[in-house]
Amino acid sequence: MSPPDASNFHTFMDFDDQLPPGIIVPQKVYAAPAHMTWRPLPCIKFLSDASLGLSIQKAIVSSRVDGLQNAHTNPSLAPPGVARITLRIIWPGYEPWVDTDSINLIKIDPTTSHHMPCTWQEVTQQVARRFLAFFIAMRSSPGPMGKYPDWHISRIPFAQLYLVELRNVSPSGWQPVISYEPGV
Repeated sequence: MSPPDASNFHTFMDFDDQLPPGIIVPQKVYAAPAHMTWRPLPCIKFLSDASLGLSIQKAIVSSRVDGLQNAHTNPSLAPPGVARITLRIIWPGYEPWVDTDSINLIKIDPTTSHHMPCTWQEVTQQVARRFLAFFIAMRSSPGPMGKYPDWHISRIPFAQLYLVELRNVSPSGWQPVISYEPGV
């Protein structure tokens, strides 16, 4: 896999305390328009059994995300009153994928019909499912533009992808950092 040359890509250099499994997918970091002002929220790491990185496939197929640290807490992903966030994925060689308002931060309690915040586990499962939707959509696309043929989605086994963290890239927009562990 040949990584892009620019410094505005997600890389292993972004992690000084703990490395995720495999190779960080060198996604271009989304840059919000200059007129958009907000104070970015801290990155949120996907820690599973004290290790950085959570199998996307396992997050989708399990009713519980086993080992997910802080699974039952309510993550702070948006200012008060914002009920949904947008995912942005900029996979090497593909057009940017924007999944507007796709992640619910609020759910309805089935017993009381009151609104309540989603847990980190619920948000993680939504992110994993939306990433799968991206992955499926890109499999039917023409493929990487330019010089990144090694990152063609058809060459990457889904079971070898991990959620590493979410980065706040616009007021209600987040970009997942993904790693790929070949040969697992």
